[in-house]
Amino acid sequence: MVTGRIGNLGLNAAILLLGSVMVVLGWSLIGGSFGDAGDGARSHEIVQLDVRNGCGASGIAVRVADWLRDEGADVLESGDWVRFDVAQTFVVDRIGDPGPAREVLRLLELDPERVRVDVRPDYYLDATLVVGCDYETLPPFRE
Repeated sequence: MVTGRIGNLGLNAAILLLGSVMVVLGWSLIGGSFGDAGDGARSHEIVQLDVRNGCGASGIAVRVADWLRDEGADVLESGDWVRFDVAQTFVVDRIGDPGPAREVLRLLELDPERVRVDVRPDYYLDATLVVGCDYETLPPFRE
C-alpha cells in the first residue's frame, strides 16, 4: 500500500508540473499575440523598408541602405525615387502606423515630423526612406 501512495504522489507531482508548464506556455502565447493590441500600435522588432535616392547623386541609396542594415533595419531594396529634386530626406509610412517610419528617422537623427503617409499594403514593407539633397547631414556620410 505504501508503494501505491508513493506512486500516486509521483503521478500527481508530474501532473502538477505539466499543468504549470502548460499555463506558462499559454500565458506566453496570449501575451505575445495580444500584448500591444490595446494601444493600437504594432510592436516592431525590425523595421522593413526600402531606400530611394531622391537627389540623383550616385550610390546614395546603396550607402544609406548598407548603413541602415548595420543599424538593424531590414532593407529589402534600394534604388531611385520618381524624381531627383527632393530637398529634404523623408520617410513614407506604408502601413498606417507611423512608429516604424519614426524609428528610421530616429536612426538618421532627423525630425520625427518628416513622415508622409501613403499606405500600400501590396508593398509588404513598413516604410520607404527617400534620401534628399541634404544627404551629407545624415550619419552614414558624417562618419
